[in-house]
Amino acid sequence: DAWERDMIDFDPDDNLRTLADVRPGDDFDGDGLSNLMEYLAGTYAFDRLDGLNLALKEVVNQVARLEFLVVTGHTYSIQSSVDARSWVEQPFSLNTNGSGTVAAHRADSVTILNVYVPVGDLPTAFFKLYVD
Repeated sequence: DAWERDMIDFDPDDNLRTLADVRPGDDFDGDGLSNLMEYLAGTYAFDRLDGLNLALKEVVNQVARLEFLVVTGHTYSIQSSVDARSWVEQPFSLNTNGSGTVAAHRADSVTILNVYVPVGDLPTAFFKLYVD
């Protein structure tokens, strides 16, 4: 219900009024993913270009700022690798200084989230985003 309420609140055309208007089989943005599929993926059902995307925005003082869209009620985690073959859980911080790391983040709203990951002086790092 929380995701459906978010869709009602963020409906750009203001056509959705009740939870019954948000049907699982509908495809609000015409991207070929049903509303149920969008919900399970944690993507925004009104943006056909939205998918589960993780963007590297910058690296400052050996800390990478990663950005991704989060959807209410979903939990997001990151894995990292130095060779794109073996992956490990990657703790991250919600603070720009990198303090207070967490293994996952449970979203309480639909928003763009910035997280911070120490990369040290690694020449290459790869990241994967997971959503539950």
